[in-house]
Amino acid sequence: MADSIITGRGSIVRIDEILNHNNTDEKKFEKKDIIIRLNYSNDRCGIIRKGTAFLLSISDNGEKSIIDYYQSGDLFGAPFVSTSGTNLYYILASTECDAVLFNYADFRDSPLLRELTLKLIRRLHIHIDILSQRTIRRKLMLCLEYMAKINNSDSFSLPVSLSDLADYLAADRSAMMRELKKMNNENIIISKGQNITIL
Repeated sequence: MADSIITGRGSIVRIDEILNHNNTDEKKFEKKDIIIRLNYSNDRCGIIRKGTAFLLSISDNGEKSIIDYYQSGDLFGAPFVSTSGTNLYYILASTECDAVLFNYADFRDSPLLRELTLKLIRRLHIHIDILSQRTIRRKLMLCLEYMAKINNSDSFSLPVSLSDLADYLAADRSAMMRELKKMNNENIIISKGQNITIL
């Protein structure tokens, strides 16, 4: 197995200490497969090797929220999610996905795990900042600027569908699409499906 992977965040993360450990389990998942069900007694974690996955929250009335998305090199898992309340939480494959799964307790003192945890925390803080914006336009612009930064380019492809982007922004999809159209007409961005250029 390879001992490092290039992450979607523009860095190389060594994962040999986890990949080569006896207590890990590398699995393949089809789109929409549940990778992990999260609850307070679960310390299951994983690192995405290939593909994209979501952290989903499902409310009592079936409303779906995308709390985070994960790409190659990203850490996910139950210890990093508050599962209090009545919502259900899942890590769901949004594309065909390869993931290395393990128990947090087995790698608690791992320098790699600490590094990936810090990246996860920073990413969640960015999402909180995006969600705290008062208009859909500000949410969109902050999110797109963040994605441009991690892609090192003003032209990039969204890592999620437009419907999933609306869930990630906690925005009504129709209202978000209208805002995208306005931003195109005002020459703020050029968007064609999931392909975006910030002008």
